[in-house]
Amino acid sequence: MQLSGCTSKISEECMRKATAYNILPPVLAIKLTTKHSFNFRYGKIEIKAKFPEGDWLYPEMYLKPKYDTYGTGYSSGCIVLGLARGNGNLIDVTNRTIFDSRKLDFGFRIGTDTHVNDYMVSKIRESGPKWTQGFHIYTTTWNTNGFRFSVDGEEVGELDPETDGWLHNNNFNKLAPFDEEVYI
Repeated sequence: MQLSGCTSKISEECMRKATAYNILPPVLAIKLTTKHSFNFRYGKIEIKAKFPEGDWLYPEMYLKPKYDTYGTGYSSGCIVLGLARGNGNLIDVTNRTIFDSRKLDFGFRIGTDTHVNDYMVSKIRESGPKWTQGFHIYTTTWNTNGFRFSVDGEEVGELDPETDGWLHNNNFNKLAPFDEEVYI
C-alpha cells in the first residue's frame, strides 16, 4: 500500500507491505496541521478532544518541529500531546502490557530513520470508562526544564532532560531537540 500525497518525511510511514502478522490496516485517516499558520516555542497547550473508538484507530495529537534543525524524521523530535488507541482489547500476552483504549500516553519520540526511542508517561484505567468515551482536556506544559503532562487537571507525569541532555551530546542545549519552534 502506497499513500499518494503522504506528508511524512519518513518514507516508511507512507507505505506498508503486508507480511506475516503485519497486515494492511483497513482504514486510512487524515491529519489536521498548523504547519503553515501557527508555530510556537515553550508554553502550555490544552486540547479538549474525544478519541475515536474502534479497532485499527491510532489517534495521536502531537507537535512537530517547524524546521529540521537536528535532522529529518524523528531526529528533530516529536512531542506527543495525547495518544489512546481505539481498540477495546489490545494486550501483549507475553508480558500482559495494555495497549488499548484503557491506556493514555504522553511524551515524545527521538530517533533516526532506523531507530526511534519513545519516552512516555502513561495513565491506565483498569476499570470504568475508557479514554475513547467522552471528551477530556489534555494538557502539556513545555518549558526550558522539560515537560509536564495532565488530563482533566490530574497530573500524569513529567519528563525532564537527562544530565547530558536527551541527545546525549554536550555540543547541544540540554533540552535539544526540544528547544526549537513547533507546530500542532
